[in-house]
Amino acid sequence: MADTQNTNTRVAYDLGLFDPNRRVEVRPPRPPRLSKRARRIRAFAFVLLGIFVVFMIMCVLSNYAKLTELSMEATSLSRQLTKLEQEEEQLRIDINAKSSLETVEYMAKNQFGMVEIQDYQIEYVDTNRIDKAEVIKLSPWDKFVNSVKSAFESLSERIMPKGDKTAAPADASPEEAASEDTVPEADGLQEQPVETE
Repeated sequence: MADTQNTNTRVAYDLGLFDPNRRVEVRPPRPPRLSKRARRIRAFAFVLLGIFVVFMIMCVLSNYAKLTELSMEATSLSRQLTKLEQEEEQLRIDINAKSSLETVEYMAKNQFGMVEIQDYQIEYVDTNRIDKAEVIKLSPWDKFVNSVKSAFESLSERIMPKGDKTAAPADASPEEAASEDTVPEADGLQEQPVETE
């Protein structure tokens, strides 16, 4: 036991450890050596990471290509829109020019042979009069005469259509031409007012 006491008392303390100017050389601990299985797993993880990075780069490039394509298409459509808007404006100008009163009047006179309205063609209507209607009751004889008349008119139209009728002479006045176009009233027809209850 005495030896142990002597060894305990002979221990010297290195006070240089507490010296602030002392450099201590620290060696990093050596990493433990990986097993073969762990190295394979690590290699497989690196391969997967590489594939993932390549996939992400491809996705970014693909999206960039689509974005470029869409921006080119948008530019093309914008040009088409501008062109169509200019064409629309030109068509509006043409329509306004062709629908002006002078242009319409010129076309009516020169292309369609129309003439300006004359005073004798104007007919004024008195709107101050009160409208009234009468129901006319025809006798059986009048009904028979009207049906015979309409039969002759339809037969004459089939034989000689309206377009084949001779026109009024050029020197005739408009009133005479209008009177020739009217159908004379049938003789013997009498209007009889009907009494309503």
